[in-house]
Amino acid sequence: MKKTGIFAVILALSLVLTGCMTGGMIPPPETLADGTPWNTEWVNMAGRVGVERPEGFQLLTTNGTLEDMTIHYATWVRGEETEVDKDTYIYEGQVYLMTELCDSEASAQATVEEWYGQFGGALTLTDRETVTLEGQEFELLSYDCTDSHFDRGITAIWRYGDMVLVADIACADTLELDLRQTMVDFLAGFHYA
Repeated sequence: MKKTGIFAVILALSLVLTGCMTGGMIPPPETLADGTPWNTEWVNMAGRVGVERPEGFQLLTTNGTLEDMTIHYATWVRGEETEVDKDTYIYEGQVYLMTELCDSEASAQATVEEWYGQFGGALTLTDRETVTLEGQEFELLSYDCTDSHFDRGITAIWRYGDMVLVADIACADTLELDLRQTMVDFLAGFHYA
């Protein structure tokens, strides 16, 4: 099983949140909200969002549910793999995406606010910026890692209807990567049903 500290923090935070529905793997729709046909090459996130592979990264894992909650995640990796300890590996660069279905839009908004409130810990916020892509607003939080296998990263937390989405890109300084541009390009590859 491959995991990292940042993803563990994201997952741990998700498990303490309330207002989420139970359920299993949700199949993708036939079409998006705008009528565009679903592309089978996209990663299916809870049957609501199709996600393109981030440029230069390879899909490592996807999972449909965790802890009896409707939580979906995907991880893409880039660069050299390093074993941190038994069954724990990191790469020079990793992209994480987690979605969580909540029982209402209000519950999803409260969850987004709770995520923002818990952002920090081993991370030092270095920049905060709001960007809009195809009508969807994202707040980008850039950070330096102080107690992690990574050196820096960027996170976006947002809501789409009753779904909360968290995207995180973390990397070691050995990987030359424009985190902001990589995140903007990644977010531009989201397709909403």
